[in-house]
Amino acid sequence: MYTYYIITFRSNPTLALEMQEELLNHELDNILRTKQLKKYMIIFYIQNKYIYSIKKYIWGSCII
Repeated sequence: MYTYYIITFRSNPTLALEMQEELLNHELDNILRTKQLKKYMIIFYIQNKYIYSIKKYIWGSCII
């Protein structure tokens, strides 16, 4: 199973970075809470806009 999170901001890169940090903190909290084995692939694309995506592979019965 996998989940995609995509955040795109063209006019406010500061807000984009804050949202990325908040998303990472949320994902870290989920890891610590569920203690499931997870593998993350983080990809950053920057071309006049910010796109942040996390592809999350989850092994186990817990779906977040």
